Amino acid sequence: MADILLINGSPRPRGNSARLAEACAGVFEREGVGWERIDLRALKIGPCLGCWSCRDGRARYCVQDDDMTALYGKLRACRGLLLLTPVYWFNVTAQLKGFIDRLDGLWHWERAFLEDKPAGAVLVYMDAGPELSGACHAMASLEHLFRYVGADFRGFAHGRAEHPGDAEGNPELMESARRLALKLAR
Repeated sequence: MADILLINGSPRPRGNSARLAEACAGVFEREGVGWERIDLRALKIGPCLGCWSCRDGRARYCVQDDDMTALYGKLRACRGLLLLTPVYWFNVTAQLKGFIDRLDGLWHWERAFLEDKPAGAVLVYMDAGPELSGACHAMASLEHLFRYVGADFRGFAHGRAEHPGDAEGNPELMESARRLALKLAR
């Protein structure tokens, strides 16, 4: 069981979100906190079908038997959650949004799956700041999600990183991600 789940929503295997996940994992290791990184791009997670089988009790969590099925147990068992995503067209990536939509089934069966657990998110974007890039919309959406499920929301790390490798050239962004990881670790 991982203490902290790092959910990487980037479609790029070695993009900026992956590098930031590595930096956060380094903090968890130094703090003696177990962690697991999950790269959504490598999983087959279908979109929510809106069938309400989860809500009506006809299927535990979801009628779909795909890679999300294995994540439900990990989400219940983890001690904290860190989401990482680039901002694509004013919000989180499609990979992360699909994952979030499928949390609905878990929430209908076990409302406390993230209750009081530390949670946060790391975002990267192309434009000069969160307003121009649309990151402000992604952050609002994620903060509402964390508060809705009762997570102990610990904040965001965010900054400009347009091309793969740019995050490493942005020391302020890297340090912000490490500070957020430390908040989740304690």
